[in-house]
Amino acid sequence: MRVEKHKQEYKLKVPNKIEPGAVIHESAEIGTNNIFGPNCVIRNNTKIGNNNLIGPLVCVEYQSEIGDNNSIQVYALIGAGLKIGNNYFIGPHFVHTNKQKIKIKKYGMAKTESFDLVYSEIQDYARIGANVKMAPGITIGHHALIDMDCLITHDVPPYAIVRGGKDKIGRIIGYQKENS
Repeated sequence: MRVEKHKQEYKLKVPNKIEPGAVIHESAEIGTNNIFGPNCVIRNNTKIGNNNLIGPLVCVEYQSEIGDNNSIQVYALIGAGLKIGNNYFIGPHFVHTNKQKIKIKKYGMAKTESFDLVYSEIQDYARIGANVKMAPGITIGHHALIDMDCLITHDVPPYAIVRGGKDKIGRIIGYQKENS
């Protein structure tokens, strides 16, 4: 069985629940009590802590870090170089990009060019709604609340509430109380 092969080959700490079709690449470091939904992909050099729910069809790209007690919902793309703290929620169809500049070439990057990875961060207790897009190099502060359908292009301070609209840049509309 493919799932059993992954558990043995990659030496996952048990118990982890790995649904059919999930792929965890060789050098990923995985903690305990995680649930990996059907057809999710965890790439090389990724670190995932404990007690996380990685939903169906989620892709976690290389050099990403995910803390403990988190939930990433269906169809999310965690781009390379995204560091995510603890106790956060990411809604369905979240997309994090990881390259600021697209090189001008006829058919993509030249083979000699290297990929300039831009690191981003989502801090502890952040909550991100459905269909949120996040540009590279952004930090979302702890306890921030990002409403659905936002495009995040600037850093979000701690406790901020961000609203936008379909295909609109999210704007800070207020702040949460520290104890909420």
